[in-house]
Amino acid sequence: MKRYQMSESLPVGLLLALAGGILDSYTYLNRGQVFATAETGNLVLLGIHLAQGELGRVLSCLFPILAFALGVLVAEVVRRNSRHAGRFHWRHTVLLVEMAVLVAAAL
Repeated sequence: MKRYQMSESLPVGLLLALAGGILDSYTYLNRGQVFATAETGNLVLLGIHLAQGELGRVLSCLFPILAFALGVLVAEVVRRNSRHAGRFHWRHTVLLVEMAVLVAAAL
């Protein structure tokens, strides 16, 4: 029997999809019409604004894309430098950091 990480379970996947959808709708409607988690959407918006010559809007789409790339880099650094100890996995550290950043942003 193959063991799965809790982060690979259906309830966690659904919870992350729900949180991502809420964050995307909030940031699109209230934070400059960019997406928090849908980088494909940000790339499409960037291309549209670039084609229309709206350089200010291009920069507003570029920032979340760069922030996403930085987040991926941080997650990779955490993964490479973590030691697997029992039930605590490197993904837990990444989720805790993400939660802390979201709480700080909300305040």
